Amino acid sequence: MSNMKQIKAASIMVLLEQEAAKIFDNYPEIEEIYMTADKQGFTEKTKAENQAAYLKDKKVHYFIRSKPTAEIKAETNDEETGDDTGDKETSKKIKSS
Repeated sequence: MSNMKQIKAASIMVLLEQEAAKIFDNYPEIEEIYMTADKQGFTEKTKAENQAAYLKDKKVHYFIRSKPTAEIKAETNDEETGDDTGDKETSKKIKSS
């Protein structure tokens, strides 16, 4: 039974990655997104957590728009000033078209 849960979790993650990529393509100003298991995307973590509270799967998945390496380094340096990104349930960089 554990194997079935892993397969289901992997397939949900693929669907969420695809949905996040669509959102990033449609909204170029968004750099990060929080997604719930029902494939809803939010720019604020608290709103995603509120939505997830009503779902069976209460995880909030975090996606970051993929950028060229030079820009990632610049952004990482800025994040060291106090952005708390270590407490996300799941984190993934998505390359948009």
